[in-house]
Amino acid sequence: MRSLKFSTTTTIYLLLHLFTSYPAYGIDEHVLFTNIRCPVCASQSLSESQAPESIQLREEIRKMIQTGRSTGDIQKELVAIYGPEILRTPIFDWSNSLLWITPYIILTGLLLMIVTKTTA
Repeated sequence: MRSLKFSTTTTIYLLLHLFTSYPAYGIDEHVLFTNIRCPVCASQSLSESQAPESIQLREEIRKMIQTGRSTGDIQKELVAIYGPEILRTPIFDWSNSLLWITPYIILTGLLLMIVTKTTA
């Protein structure tokens, strides 16, 4: 009985994964939708939101995937339309590099101060 439950659960999981990913294109739809912010409600991802704009954007992205566009191409187009705020993970570029590097500089400085005080 336990093996039947396991195989039923496994089968359901595999079917759900099959219908939510496009292995021919190498794109997992759920991962892509999770990394994109809802254009209306900024606190939710595209996969969490049920706003009409999110539903429409999910359909547009599905069409882009089916036409063979890569994840990078889809994200670039969305950034061009909605701005970099549409992505839930910030993009590292030279304009925001100071924001990425500053915490490491502060931590290194603090560690140096601690090490020099304990050795002195």
